Amino acid sequence: MRANEFAGNWLSERYYSNPTLQSQKNPEFWGVYYFGQAGGPGRTCLAASNRAVIEKALQKYTSGKYPTVIEICDRHFCCGCMDGLAIKVFCSNGKTPTKAYAVFAKLMAELEEYPILDEDDWSKREWELFEGLLHETVENTLYFVADKEVTEGQVEDLCHRFKTEMLPLGKIDTSEGSFPYQEVESFVRTCVGSPKEDDTKLDYASYNGTYKSKKHGDDTVCVQWYPGVGSFYVACYVNGKMAHQGSFDLGGLNKLIKKEGFVIQ
Repeated sequence: MRANEFAGNWLSERYYSNPTLQSQKNPEFWGVYYFGQAGGPGRTCLAASNRAVIEKALQKYTSGKYPTVIEICDRHFCCGCMDGLAIKVFCSNGKTPTKAYAVFAKLMAELEEYPILDEDDWSKREWELFEGLLHETVENTLYFVADKEVTEGQVEDLCHRFKTEMLPLGKIDTSEGSFPYQEVESFVRTCVGSPKEDDTKLDYASYNGTYKSKKHGDDTVCVQWYPGVGSFYVACYVNGKMAHQGSFDLGGLNKLIKKEGFVIQ
């Protein structure tokens, strides 16, 4: 990445607001590197890993009386806030690159050669994501097939069994975007016995309907499964008026039903 091209790149982004840079002396000496939409969905483990490496490498340049790296969050009329780093490219003479830019340029050159800055960090993040999805899927499946209260110990035990019995076979892809939902559900059903052994996946739509509370008289809850979102929309009505609403996964919905004593009408 050429210093002359990076410096002042934000000045051509007419739809972004950069009050922090506009207040700097020689704002044209600064360049902006955006990580993406602040808090936006779909951020991958690889993107998060590379971001962590870049931020760590530039951290020491963010402090002091005259920092040469500033964390920013700019507003865009279309996609909201975009977060990233503002990096001072040139020293006060307008010719000598700053140390911060030299580090940043080296990292960008590495990314052009190979898209992963830290293999170990990326692999760790992918494994943590896999373990989180495994725990969630095992818990949701247990709530569906078990006829008694599900404990954390049961969930942890099945997660451990799946990792020790299924992963060594080499048929399970643990990379991001390839989580084996059906394999996990089938494994749990085999381990605990399923009332619907011919099913290959959970029938989430069977939860749709209106539930009445045993504890609170005429209070009702409307439940609707949205496959595109991957969660249940739940609306609670008290005395015929909506009291609150929200989204739940299967485990959360079952806990709500059991806690409040709801029964299908």
